[in-house]
Formats: sequence, structure tokens, C-alpha cells
Amino acid sequence: MYPVSMTKRITISVPDDVAERLKAVGPRQISSYVSQAVRQTTERENMNQALEELFERFGRPSPAELDHARRLTDQAIAWRAEQLRNRGSAT
Repeated sequence: MYPVSMTKRITISVPDDVAERLKAVGPRQISSYVSQAVRQTTERENMNQALEELFERFGRPSPAELDHARRLTDQAIAWRAEQLRNRGSAT
């Protein structure tokens, strides 16, 4: 998904609670864990920016439209879960 690239060593300061969480990850996995978190945050920021651009162009959805979209999403998730359950019971 992400291109393999050179690595660069940096030093950061984090709050105590974050440092404790990173200790729990393990010293050998901290770089990977932080890299993944930064990539996920960047993807979320990019998606939010794309949504904002869509909202500027077409307007924000109304509460009724959001409710309709949530219902459709719930139906799609339920349908997919049923498909997966049926596939599991068929084997």
C-alpha cells in the first residue's frame, strides 16, 4: 500500500499516557506503530478534506439525508453479515 522508502530517525516528546501506551507496544514495534498511526491520521485528514470540498461544491446533506444514508448503511452491513454467516454455514 505504501511505498518502501528510506527511514529517518527523529525524536519526539509525548504525554505520559501516550508514552505508557507505547511501552506496552514494545520497543521493537514503536516505530511501526507510530508510522501506522500517522498514516491513518493522514488518510482521515485527506478524506475529511475531500468531504469538505464536496460540501463546498454540492452543499451539506440535510439531517433527513444523513438519516437515510445511515439506514442504508445499516442495511448494507446487515446484508453483508448475513452473507458471511451463510457462507460459513455452507462449508
